Amino acid sequence: MSGKMVTYVIPGSEELQKLFDWVHPDFAKAKFEPIDLCKDVQTDVHEVEFTYVHPDRDALDAEVLAEHERQGVRPATFPELLAYAATHPDEQHKYPIVARGSVMVLIGGRCVAFLGGDVRERHLGLIWVDGFLWRRNCRFLAVPPVT
Repeated sequence: MSGKMVTYVIPGSEELQKLFDWVHPDFAKAKFEPIDLCKDVQTDVHEVEFTYVHPDRDALDAEVLAEHERQGVRPATFPELLAYAATHPDEQHKYPIVARGSVMVLIGGRCVAFLGGDVRERHLGLIWVDGFLWRRNCRFLAVPPVT
């Protein structure tokens, strides 16, 4: 996949609603934090290459993170997911695309952002990850190491 310039600023809820046909209402109070694997991510504006991690089977969240490590990539963060969505708007019509590198605490559980939708609409959703079983159709946006 091609690279994209990423600005590590999270738009407000109103701006997100201009970018997608449907936005989970809890994005109005979203405060994402990087997971341990992404704590040292460079957050100045720079170009990022993207790839997918796709286990091609139902997998527990811990297995998905282990697959990132096995492939030598890190999970994409929420700002990176937004940059990817802007560059590849039709990808989310094919399968859910998850940014596993940032989490938000919501009602006592940890959530991550994902892109989804149907043939006509683009959605920006949230899903709980603690103990979650990801379905085989999910793609996990990932970033290869900088060379």
